Amino acid sequence: MTTEGRKPGLELTRDGQTIAMTEWADELFVKIEAAAAALDALNGGDAHARSVAVQRAKLADASLTPSARVLQTMREKQQSFLEFGLEQSEAHAAHFRARPLPADVAKEFEELATQSLDEQAKLEREEVGSFDAFVAAYRAYTLNRFSV
Repeated sequence: MTTEGRKPGLELTRDGQTIAMTEWADELFVKIEAAAAALDALNGGDAHARSVAVQRAKLADASLTPSARVLQTMREKQQSFLEFGLEQSEAHAAHFRARPLPADVAKEFEELATQSLDEQAKLEREEVGSFDAFVAAYRAYTLNRFSV
């Protein structure tokens, strides 16, 4: 995994071979664009193609990526990441406080939460095996599924 997605000239490893990130991305975009065209043909319009074009533009201009926009905002406001995150949290909280859920939706969510907690309690009551066995099984499953 890389954390340098905006790094110019970034190279990745695919099937043991080095490949430029932009080349690999271009190959993927060709396939994604074909899927978008098929969806647009089914649904009418060009919403999927336009959406893919917006993402492809980020490949050509890294300053359009969300992380680059965050860094630009932080520079402009002379903020730390913590300050940026707090400001975003406060803005989102204000947004949602100004738009409360309709009563029927809130009730449905409350019922789902109660149901989820009841199911969790049942699982915990009926739990068998040790935590160590669970962790070993999880690691075996994960390693077999996601090994690189």
